[in-house]
Amino acid sequence: MIELKHVVIGGMVVAAALFTCYARAGEHWTEMHIGSRHADREAGYNETNLGLGYMYGVNPHVEVGAGFYKNSEYNQTQYVGGDLHTDTRYPIRVGVSAGMVTGYANTIVMVLPNVTMTEGRVRIKVGWLPGNNGLIALTTGFRF
Repeated sequence: MIELKHVVIGGMVVAAALFTCYARAGEHWTEMHIGSRHADREAGYNETNLGLGYMYGVNPHVEVGAGFYKNSEYNQTQYVGGDLHTDTRYPIRVGVSAGMVTGYANTIVMVLPNVTMTEGRVRIKVGWLPGNNGLIALTTGFRF
């Protein structure tokens, strides 16, 4: 049986894809999710979080996208969301990503502050989830 959360996630992915198909300007990024490092070193989390994503720059401060990765609980995660950040015209920017993610006990909204360093067509994004169960996540991207 199809759960409501899958319908909502699917609808958001389709909406994001349609939006990017009709966009006339902006940057297109392929993102490769690499891994994470958790604060709780004893919990046995998966820290090799390989996956792919796509991000579209709506303007110099907003990106929207979707993708997938193997999460820290060893499950496949799909996500859709966006990133609000300082101006992309500078090589280092600070932002916050937010979106819906699957693959955990419940579909959740995740908010992840981040710092991104860009050089030409390559970027590295370091995300930080604060708290006792916090983590640092690493993603690299390639503009096309």
